[in-house]
Amino acid sequence: MTSLSVSAEPGTDPAFPEVTVRSELDVDSDEIAGTVARAVGEVLQYRGIRGGARVRLGRPAVVDGAAVIQANLRVRDKAVRMQTVSESLDCWEPAMKRLDRQIVRAWGPWQPRPWPDPSRIILTAPDDAKIVRRKEVPLARITPWYAAEIMDAMDYNVHLFTDAETGEEAVVFRAGPTGLRLSRQFHVRPPREPGPDALVVNSRPAPELTEDDALDRLCEHSLRFMFFTDANTGRGKLLYPRYDGNIGLIAPE
Repeated sequence: MTSLSVSAEPGTDPAFPEVTVRSELDVDSDEIAGTVARAVGEVLQYRGIRGGARVRLGRPAVVDGAAVIQANLRVRDKAVRMQTVSESLDCWEPAMKRLDRQIVRAWGPWQPRPWPDPSRIILTAPDDAKIVRRKEVPLARITPWYAAEIMDAMDYNVHLFTDAETGEEAVVFRAGPTGLRLSRQFHVRPPREPGPDALVVNSRPAPELTEDDALDRLCEHSLRFMFFTDANTGRGKLLYPRYDGNIGLIAPE
């Protein structure tokens, strides 16, 4: 694994943003990390982002010869993230365009991301996947609309939160004709307060399952994610496919 920090080169602008790259690639890690760091830095400099960024490069199990690139930064005190697959190690331009769009969207009032997104690989769970990462996070008690704003800023396809109206765990996710859906643990009624965009509410509550049963269902049906009520704790949890071919679990702290 290579970790590389790139700032201004001799004779260049001393205000060039510092970009730290952690590369898990198995070929030309130093050279690729340097190329990506400078490309990201140029986008940040063009948009006036001086706080720098943290970038991670990894290998996806879904596309041979490709790389997953993830960039984390702050735009006007807002956390912003970009994650996509670069299908070639020689061409990072599509990823830089996505990063630029994420920065521009973070500047103004929230507008839902275009849907469907042809530039995004939709991951589904393989048959033999295992849970390799567990994250317990403090869930914010927010509206579905604010949850969707966070989802878009962080470049997620699904986001787990505590629904402000019902007090139960819920997810917003990208799907369907309008591109935005809501699923709660128990309630299936639409939110009382209208939002800025069409929101479709799942007509069924989240299934009550054990983690093992939820994982089996996720993999058996090659789902994009699995939101369920844990049969042991009563809390809402989220299983999601990872680019490495395995599964991640997010649970309330």
